[in-house]
Amino acid sequence: PILLNKSNKEMSEFANKTLKHLVISHNKLRNKGVKGILANGEKLYSLNLSHNEVTSEISENLGKLIEKSSNLREIIWDGNNIGAKGIYYIVRALKEDDSLVDSYRASFQKKSKIKKLSLRNTSLGEKGISRLAEGLVDNKDLEVLDIGFNSIGLESFKEICHCLNYSKIRKLVCHNNLLGDESMKYF
Repeated sequence: PILLNKSNKEMSEFANKTLKHLVISHNKLRNKGVKGILANGEKLYSLNLSHNEVTSEISENLGKLIEKSSNLREIIWDGNNIGAKGIYYIVRALKEDDSLVDSYRASFQKKSKIKKLSLRNTSLGEKGISRLAEGLVDNKDLEVLDIGFNSIGLESFKEICHCLNYSKIRKLVCHNNLLGDESMKYF
């Protein structure tokens, strides 16, 4: 009842001060709806925007949220078609030095505090996974990575396995990709 008399701006400010976990998946929010959430999500600890029919263009807004939030620890972005183009913004947002914008290898040096990143079924493909793997080499914060259902083949899987030697990742989820028995020798 208290919120019924508040304007949209007041409601957004209220949510921004008190809300820590937001699960708003499977709602067809598309880019326009998700953009507003990302613009006001600085206080969130976890954010689940899975299956909202967003595209790679909105990934830039997610990158901006990662850059400005010191609280965000978990992002679940499953089922959104971000592809290789969209992962660029996410990887770039987690870097430390702006002079390294085009260097994916240094992309994860910033202390973003993201512990869990779920990118299941996001159309990353070989190129997107390769970009992600290069950024993970220097990341010391990410502990859980879900990249299932992304058409990952042997070459990009080798890159992911290589980055595990340098990262803090303790749980890797790669189910339903294009891996065969040959891929297991890279663990």
